[in-house]
Amino acid sequence: MSAPMVVVGSDLGSRLLLYPIRAGDNSSHVSEGGTYKYRVELPTEVVRLEPSECFEVDPDSYTTGRFLPKNHVGTISVVATGEDGVEVTFDVEVHSAKLEYETEYRWLLEQVADHAAEAVLQGFAPSSRPFTPNPEEPGELAYRSLAFLAARFRDPAFHAAIAQILRSPHRRWDAIPEVRPLATGLRSGPGVARALVRPGRRSSPTPTALAHLPISVLPHRVETLRNEVTYDTNPNRFVRFVFQHWQSLATNLRYQIQMRNTGAGPQRRGIAEADWIIERCEEVLSSPQFAEVGQMRVFPHGDPVLLGQAGYREILRTFALSEASMSLDASLEDDIFSATQRNIATLYEYWTFLMLVDCISELCGTQPKGVLFSPSEAGLSLVLKEGSASKMSWIHERAGRQISIDLWFNQTFPRRESDGAEIASWASSIRPDASLRIRPETGRPTAAADPHLDTWIHFDAKFRMDAESSQIAEKEPKETAKRSDLLKMHAYRDLIRRSAGAYVLYPGAGEPHRQQEFHEVLPGIGAFPLRPGPNGVVQGQDALRDFLNETLDLTSNQASINERRRFWEREHTRQDPLKGTRSVRAVDFLATPPADEQVLIGYVRPAQLEWVLRNRRYNLRADLRRGSVSSTDALLAAPLVLLWSRREDGEPYLVQLFERTGPWQIVSAAELAAEGYPTGGGASVYLVSAINPVTEVVESLVRHVDSLPLPADHAPAYSTWAQVASSH
Repeated sequence: MSAPMVVVGSDLGSRLLLYPIRAGDNSSHVSEGGTYKYRVELPTEVVRLEPSECFEVDPDSYTTGRFLPKNHVGTISVVATGEDGVEVTFDVEVHSAKLEYETEYRWLLEQVADHAAEAVLQGFAPSSRPFTPNPEEPGELAYRSLAFLAARFRDPAFHAAIAQILRSPHRRWDAIPEVRPLATGLRSGPGVARALVRPGRRSSPTPTALAHLPISVLPHRVETLRNEVTYDTNPNRFVRFVFQHWQSLATNLRYQIQMRNTGAGPQRRGIAEADWIIERCEEVLSSPQFAEVGQMRVFPHGDPVLLGQAGYREILRTFALSEASMSLDASLEDDIFSATQRNIATLYEYWTFLMLVDCISELCGTQPKGVLFSPSEAGLSLVLKEGSASKMSWIHERAGRQISIDLWFNQTFPRRESDGAEIASWASSIRPDASLRIRPETGRPTAAADPHLDTWIHFDAKFRMDAESSQIAEKEPKETAKRSDLLKMHAYRDLIRRSAGAYVLYPGAGEPHRQQEFHEVLPGIGAFPLRPGPNGVVQGQDALRDFLNETLDLTSNQASINERRRFWEREHTRQDPLKGTRSVRAVDFLATPPADEQVLIGYVRPAQLEWVLRNRRYNLRADLRRGSVSSTDALLAAPLVLLWSRREDGEPYLVQLFERTGPWQIVSAAELAAEGYPTGGGASVYLVSAINPVTEVVESLVRHVDSLPLPADHAPAYSTWAQVASSH
């Protein structure tokens, strides 16, 4: 073999040698997704390697083979077992090929923790829990709590908070009574004056030097008050309790890790983290400032020092984090202390949901109704796994219109055939990471029933991206959402009822990728880069907020195409499920689809039929008699005219189908009579329009006359081509 790229040693003098195989693999460190040949040098033959999923051993020996870090990032503890049973551990640092997982993992933890801490500080947990160190926390809870705590302990701001408290701890001056001989000299004051004249004490005659005083005798001893500083205050008792609590939690966790078979890597790392936390806590507890501080019995709820003074405020927030036990229901897989791709991807989903909540709250100017964090028997639960339980709701007024806004995490959209279901998919059950529903509450058409004006937008968090897109086109950003993730957004938008948009949230950089179907912001799909940064900074949040603001503008606009499309989509897709949709014969003279093409069904008296066919003009009565029409009747807009009449025996029959070729004109009875129309003393005013017969035979186009809606009083009727057309 060539020279190894990485040599990992152990305390026992053994070595793990790694050699790059694939072209392009970094020659100075091990990278995520890389492939490497390995060689283990132990005093005896190697008989086992852990974690086994990272190794492809050669057929004849465990000593050589291939090392595959896959998607693990951080420290992988490789445990090699020799024939003599001795286990040797090698710590292999795996670098991210795309992102700085360890750094961003810590930032994610901190920002999610801030939200949980805020919930605790605003509500319920601290004042209701017993404040004595509890070493019996559930193992999984303790393990996760310590992981979040370890992340916060490494934060420079947290170090500064501890240093601030130790440098300038809260203090109180206590007045302590004491008895002192009068001969030692006393500071004058009201207390001393009262002690001098108090009777019943052993006294002596007043000395000559004090003869000017109106006192015949003076006491030998006088009771006074001495002011003494103390650090035994409620804020300091709280700090002492907090570090004792964390130390107890870490000690208990260390024992549980030793007793459990958690795997060599997680076990070693967990014990190291626990020992590190124990040492940090002991440094604070052993400081002189806390030597005289007593035990806390009652939580100092509302204490201004804890809530406002630098140092103490940060300790309180971090305590709220540890008590929240940030992931009781937020199940983070793998080794919690290592930022593997799977657990950071899970945490990224929670974080993006919280960022959406922040953006919408800022746009609405109010905090949402709903519970993200709720009390549980063991502390707090992150209520982000229960769909409807995690719904956040706002009421917002924009452009004079009140709209309701609801945001769900992991809401399932089950398959339901009814288009009236509020939360439904028309094909198969589907569950986006976050789903936003915007519903107009005022300014609704009277015919619009809930939920048919709802606008749904979905977001899916993907802690991955396509780093090779720049090789396809130089104008493309170097970091974009993966194409497969963007294609999945089509499924969300198209499968979930009343969805108008679906977008990927990914930890990239640069401009968002948005595609909209028309000139309005919705319907559309795309991707928004959203990346955690230090000190609470969120890269890409401005672009996401701008998009949400445009969406609120659109959904509050009663004249938008989005709302019009939703209204008519509902109106035109409603049907009797028993009847289904009629099929009609295809024709070429329609200007709109059959269901939208209007047809005027008009009666012609037998005596007037010859004049109508010869002049190709059809008239309607326009006076006040029964069967007359007004200039505002909808049927006057019909482009097709279907005429019918009666035979001598009274049987109805269809005359012909006509296309109307001119506007309706007002004509008097005298004018029509002058043209030869047999008015017969009928109406005094008519509406007349030019008509042109369709060349095909009417019987081949229209249903049988008995199945048409022919009014008994011979008044004109309104219908559509889909209702009157024949299917053969």
